[in-house]
Amino acid sequence: MKRAQRALPASAALMVIVLVCGCSPSSPTSLPPPVISVSLTPAEQQTIQQNQTVGIVATVQGSSNNAVTWSLSGSGFLSNQSATSVTYNAPSVPLVMPPLLPPSAAPGGAGFTLTVNGVGFATSATVMFNGASLATTFVSGHRLTADVLAADIVTAGTASITVANAPGGGLRSNPVYFPIAMREANLALVQAAGSPFPLGGVLGDMVSADFNGDGIPDLALANALTTAPGINILLGKGDGTFSTANGSPIPIVASPFSVGAGDFNNDRKMDLLTTSQPANSAAVFLANGDGTFTPAAGNPIPAGQSPSYLALGDFNGDGKLDVAVSNTNSLTILLGNGDGTFTQAPNPPAAATYPATVTVGDFNGDGNLDLAVTVSHPSGVVVLLGNGDGTFTPAPGSPIPVGFFATGIVAADFNNDGKADLAVSDGIGNTVSILLGNGDGTFKAASGSPVPVGHGPFTEVLGDFNSDGELDLAVVNLNDNTVTILFGNGDGTFSATTSPVIVNQPGTMVTADFNGDGRLDFAIVDGFDNKVYVVLQQ
Repeated sequence: MKRAQRALPASAALMVIVLVCGCSPSSPTSLPPPVISVSLTPAEQQTIQQNQTVGIVATVQGSSNNAVTWSLSGSGFLSNQSATSVTYNAPSVPLVMPPLLPPSAAPGGAGFTLTVNGVGFATSATVMFNGASLATTFVSGHRLTADVLAADIVTAGTASITVANAPGGGLRSNPVYFPIAMREANLALVQAAGSPFPLGGVLGDMVSADFNGDGIPDLALANALTTAPGINILLGKGDGTFSTANGSPIPIVASPFSVGAGDFNNDRKMDLLTTSQPANSAAVFLANGDGTFTPAAGNPIPAGQSPSYLALGDFNGDGKLDVAVSNTNSLTILLGNGDGTFTQAPNPPAAATYPATVTVGDFNGDGNLDLAVTVSHPSGVVVLLGNGDGTFTPAPGSPIPVGFFATGIVAADFNNDGKADLAVSDGIGNTVSILLGNGDGTFKAASGSPVPVGHGPFTEVLGDFNSDGELDLAVVNLNDNTVTILFGNGDGTFSATTSPVIVNQPGTMVTADFNGDGRLDFAIVDGFDNKVYVVLQQ
């Protein structure tokens, strides 16, 4: 028997159906039908509060030759089903794993069924298309389908696809962009009017999200200037240009290293979290919904020794967004309290020597969020399997050797088999390794991997950049000032082309449709001149 991982809310009911097979009472030679005993512990009706966890044990006796079907009425989903036990999973903050299927559509086309893969989908989950609910079918905790109408794709544009686990759009996932554009054989890239945008200071990490609720992607950039650290907020105008938000840059106490965006207090506004290596801390800034931010109570947050890169996810399944932060020789897991404050999880997972970038996915298909972390000594990827309570266990075969100096990492399904894969850049070998997931936490190299790119690859971003229906990769090359576009073939292999855009000392890169034409664009930090290049597809 198995104990459930989550609390069972009062609105959900657990049922079991036992089908008795191989018994015929009318036959004179048949044995009496077996006695089937089903029990749930606790047996009495439960009233469960928001932060309370109750173990649910289901036991079926006398069912070794019988089929057992579990059914759930209410929110959440079931996993680990067997003849004698089942695991109930309460609604959490879901994670959508790229690509959407299809990952893009042509404007003016017919309606279609959109398949959304990910982790932690509740039975009542809804796929959101630019914030509007689509008719959604629950397939499993890892898959939803939704009806996209012809009226949704009449004109070119880019839709933000999210999944909401709670009524009214609450407990919303990370967004994944869905371009509505005609297929392009090659990319033609030009700088936006006014690009590059000078900001001054010492620019580092960058993230894109909609910070003022107008449906247009904005930018937040970490400014590590020692004398005046802050976060620059650039609000998109929808034509590839930006304006500085009121109160920008946001003053902060400690010089920021990385920056992430998520809803940390469940008010459906995109907040910010920064890490600071000198202060060994993190800080949260809660969005006011107009492009301005307010420091959260509890800042600064202890985040381990020399915290650097971060990744977001609901690691303990309580419906509150958590954060994983890489440190000198380990990871710090900050469990969200749902109000913008965090509690450090006990027993932080070790991640070899000098962990760097972090990504999130369900690498073994158990419904819990896992982590993949690049490490440099020796170069490789450490895979940490989530236990569903904010703790992690090293995966078999981890760490995975990768090149000479593993830098950037992203997780997605590159061969469309429903399993999370990894793309890892090698800053010395000048390649990107494609590691295909086996579905059990282990990986194998894809055919043709590693893929040659430019010199000093670092940041990677995902999207269907040529609208051909396959997931692509874009890679910043630090040492030759270029961006390499890897066109996905849908089987884990890629075809490479290098953009003509030259960026002096490029650093962090993000992708979004900054001018609303249905094609994904790029924003790239110039870490030498402290400018931001905005590069648009024509």
